[in-house]
Amino acid sequence: MNRPSSVRIFLCIPLLVLGLILSSPVVARPDDPADPNSGKDPAHYPPDRHFDFRHLRLDLDLGDMTSPRLNATATYTLAATGSTRSQVRLDARSLDSLGNGITIKSVKAKGRLAKFTHQNDRLLIDLPAAAKPDDNFQLAIAYQCDYPANAGNGLTWSAGKPESDDPSTRAVMIHSQGQPEENRRWIPIHDFPNERLTSELLITVPDLFKACSNGRLVGVKPASNGRKTWHWSQERPHAPYLIMLAVGDFAQVDLGGPTSERPGLPMTLWVNHKEAEQATPIFAETAAMVAFFEAYFDEPYPWAKYDQLVVRDFRWGGMENTSATTLYPSASQGEPGSQDDLIAHELAHQWTGDLLTCKSWEHTWLNEGWASYSEALWAEWDAVRDYRAQNGGIKAPTADSVLPETLDPEARTEARRAYQRVMLRFLGPQRAMNRTFAPDTPAMASRIYPEPDYNFTKANDVYGKGALVLHMLRQRLGNELFVKGVRLYIDRFRDRTVETDDFRKCLEEVSGQSLERFFDQWVRRPGLPELEYDFAWDDAAKKLKVTADQTQKIDNLNPAYALVVPIYIKLPGGEGRYVYLDTDIRSRSIEFSLPAKPEEVSVDPNLTIAGSHRVRTPLAMNARGIPSDIFDVFLNAPARAQSTRVAAR
Repeated sequence: MNRPSSVRIFLCIPLLVLGLILSSPVVARPDDPADPNSGKDPAHYPPDRHFDFRHLRLDLDLGDMTSPRLNATATYTLAATGSTRSQVRLDARSLDSLGNGITIKSVKAKGRLAKFTHQNDRLLIDLPAAAKPDDNFQLAIAYQCDYPANAGNGLTWSAGKPESDDPSTRAVMIHSQGQPEENRRWIPIHDFPNERLTSELLITVPDLFKACSNGRLVGVKPASNGRKTWHWSQERPHAPYLIMLAVGDFAQVDLGGPTSERPGLPMTLWVNHKEAEQATPIFAETAAMVAFFEAYFDEPYPWAKYDQLVVRDFRWGGMENTSATTLYPSASQGEPGSQDDLIAHELAHQWTGDLLTCKSWEHTWLNEGWASYSEALWAEWDAVRDYRAQNGGIKAPTADSVLPETLDPEARTEARRAYQRVMLRFLGPQRAMNRTFAPDTPAMASRIYPEPDYNFTKANDVYGKGALVLHMLRQRLGNELFVKGVRLYIDRFRDRTVETDDFRKCLEEVSGQSLERFFDQWVRRPGLPELEYDFAWDDAAKKLKVTADQTQKIDNLNPAYALVVPIYIKLPGGEGRYVYLDTDIRSRSIEFSLPAKPEEVSVDPNLTIAGSHRVRTPLAMNARGIPSDIFDVFLNAPARAQSTRVAAR
């Protein structure tokens, strides 16, 4: 899921204002260990999986589409897990004062009527006969759903504008938003990502409308009263929150085909009729992106097709429903390339988020950090494509050719510049806004949150900070080992739920490095380091003395960071080299022996540390925290293990 569309303007806000806005907690002290009155633990844990929900068939009748109401039957194929079970528990929004919610009409288990209670958003079903482990049976729930006041969550009904000259705008439109726990608003469901199931939706609508859902289109058949039924089948298991529905009078644009960079995969853009022509070039790189991510992850695109739907009244920038991404209205506007970050972000989720899904919202960064980082990966590869188009043609991406080590020097330079521009876009806001610390603010991976949506908007940002963590890992391990670990992670956990330690262990397995400290301080700890530097040159001894002070809050809950700070030295005559300051204390001073006084000193030019750097006492030469032209010194420095102390006395 991409951020709310309004967040896309944040980089235009002065950084001081940005910091004031985003560092303010959503709730008072969200990381308090317990409620002071009740002693209740505020942590959120995955719910029990007493049943394995294997398949959902959802028959939906949307009537004449003139009102936000539907009638449905949800038929589950399921089996008890662990031991014999006599009661099924599902999430289902109860009817509220605004008329939103689900009204259960009847429940049948194994064809027999079952007793149920529905209150406080929980549906409890007493089975007529106890269910034994691994014994499949069917559970059919007939219900009515009303959703007049939903605003971007669950199902949203958007009235048409009869005066419009665009058929799409004149017609009613419906779209769903299931993440994080909103599909319970229109489906009785186990509404948490620690479950996976196959699904099929049969959607009956008036002839005017087109209906889209996950997976392949089985067919469209006539129904009664000038209507038709669209049948979609998602045959590979996915998380319940990824089940989607969109209905409207859409134009459909084919983005694939045999001459595309990804032949054989159906790729359709669903968009307003009046915007179809202008939107097509905006989404023209979709096929190339699919081919790239298949090569980078060394994993074929996992689903039957890839639809992108531009819908009205959408709450976020985009949502990566399995095989069918929904997008905010302005996604179809602008110049070619203007939405590439968003398109790449949501597409990458089809692997990292959909094929592999975080087990709980504590680990949301594995979804969103990877999708955000994929924006930089695509920019890196797209620069290679541009370079090759101007210098001898474009080559299709392969598992080997997407690695920078395989590129010629000129292409590598262009790739790294494009990559760095995206990473700087993530780094700036994090440096400005993320002055947080324990216990007042939850970490990026934390089970402490007031509601699931909080995980997508907190200061320790699962998007930007998540991408920066992946960048730092790439810098630390070196690209070859990093990619090897990523591919192992995809191979090992495809079609499964994942936790942060699953990813860590894959990187450790391929690298031989212990990464627990790294993950503890960057993923499970709030805030970022802030460093100030003093430089002094001893001409007689030919030594450069560097002092680094960590100035962020340091106490028993917020120890000094363990860091290896790369410092780029430019010597007379143009020779460049790196020295490394290794510290895990508040203040560290190290002397480096050099043949001559440096002409230039640049602290962490590769952005290996997602923190703030300020040169407090420079030399007479040009010493600086971030180079004015960072790309001129962004060289391929060797990967450094955090425990290594070198070139210092």
